[in-house]
Amino acid sequence: MKTPHFLIPQEAFQKRIPLIFEKAFFVPDRFDREAFAFPGWSHPSLFGNDHPLHVEYCSGNGAWIAEKAKQNPSVNWLAVEQKIGRGKQIFNKIHKEGLQNLIVLIGEGEESTRAFFPDGSLTEVYVNFPDPWPKRRHAKNRIVNPRFVKEMLRVLKTGGKITLVTDDIPYSEEMISTVGAFKEFVSIYPEPYYDKNPEDYGGSYFHSLWVSKGKEIRLHSFQKRT
Repeated sequence: MKTPHFLIPQEAFQKRIPLIFEKAFFVPDRFDREAFAFPGWSHPSLFGNDHPLHVEYCSGNGAWIAEKAKQNPSVNWLAVEQKIGRGKQIFNKIHKEGLQNLIVLIGEGEESTRAFFPDGSLTEVYVNFPDPWPKRRHAKNRIVNPRFVKEMLRVLKTGGKITLVTDDIPYSEEMISTVGAFKEFVSIYPEPYYDKNPEDYGGSYFHSLWVSKGKEIRLHSFQKRT
């Protein structure tokens, strides 16, 4: 399969209009909602079916989610990545490997979630190795925060899961505290509320990097109560 040329027209940037093209969905910052009618994830321009939708935020180069898409063809997978260069890497993987059940959304995750994910529309959510922003003054930039968790509570179906993976122990503790503050979520793992160094979760650039450096990998998974 020939990989389509990756090109986002300047008009999408200039007019702040989202754009759907060739298994990619570009969402500019502060986009004009009045100028764009989202067709829905089951539309032929996107997945074209109503299979369960799983989303990975901060997908990087897409190695983890591309492998999951190959292993689970009856699930729709959405990679959310803000950086255009990394989004292009995912786009290329989709077409080179013929992954019809994977789409990349290039844009800011929280704004895109509010705009395009109806209540109870997701079955599973993943955040793998998010930037821990270790300096205190930068902590506000962490993706796993009360506002994000509240939004995940809205978009997940009853019984749906959110899985968080990190090598940063302070961030792990903060994840447990932040999600645990919502009584609607229950940890799948008993205290201390994580699985250490999971072997069958799937690989990625950061997973390989931190394992090679001897770091402990912590996997947290929380389910929305029935």
